[in-house]
Amino acid sequence: MYFFFPSVNGGAFLFKAVGYSEILYGFHLALEVSGLRPTTIRHYISDTKKFLEYYSEAPPLEITTTHIRKYLDNILLIASISTPCQYESGYWRSR
Repeated sequence: MYFFFPSVNGGAFLFKAVGYSEILYGFHLALEVSGLRPTTIRHYISDTKKFLEYYSEAPPLEITTTHIRKYLDNILLIASISTPCQYESGYWRSR
């Protein structure tokens, strides 16, 4: 996976990411260059780490849109199950 970044000198540089740590690093650089706020970048990186941990056994270049859809479906399923249970147990009232 390659990341293309504009350079401060007016040129550009190419960053090759092989593993998940390099992908996160490249993604972080891309977010910074795009001008997003630090809080937004932190949230994007956190969410991306969770996704990559979920598919840690899969090589990065084999991740497809199907993997992303399954991951999002799983998050929605967990949220639909856990939220009512947390509310009934008093989890939300104690916060």
